[in-house]
Amino acid sequence: MKIVLIILLVIAGLILLAALYLLFRPVHLVIDTSAGQYYAGWNRWLNVRLTEEEEHWGFRLTMFFYRRFFVLEKMIIQEGKNEEEKKGKKEGKSKGRRFFRFKYVRTALKQVRVKLFYLVVDTDDFVWNAYLFPIMQLIRSTFGMRTYVNFTGNNVLRLHLEASIARVFMAGKFNLLTHKS
Repeated sequence: MKIVLIILLVIAGLILLAALYLLFRPVHLVIDTSAGQYYAGWNRWLNVRLTEEEEHWGFRLTMFFYRRFFVLEKMIIQEGKNEEEKKGKKEGKSKGRRFFRFKYVRTALKQVRVKLFYLVVDTDDFVWNAYLFPIMQLIRSTFGMRTYVNFTGNNVLRLHLEASIARVFMAGKFNLLTHKS
């Protein structure tokens, strides 16, 4: 009986350690229009990618050893059916104090790290490109982001964001604890 209890405690401890590891492991959001990469997730543990397979756009979900492809068109059609059902129902007013505030979102977004930001813009109009050129130079010199105006027809966005779930949650929790109403 004691051996079974010890084994269960070891398994529960391993599950808790795995959950803490995933909680402090950074989540990556990568958008690269030149290479056609759009994904978010924890490195090999959990990934969601926007890809085109068999002439259908959709999301590829990879979770440990589980893989599944969700077709985007089917998801949009199912969402449209749910909206029609909701129109018939009467919505009541939510009572109580509004809990969601913009400053909580702002403090959570401050915890997100921008690993890479590279933007090349071309509007195919020389006048608009000329208007954008000083704005892009100001952004580059002020914020240190790599932004360029291109006169050759190329538009590129490379964005790599990194955030730890625990870091974002603790920033929001600290703000909730120190908020006086």
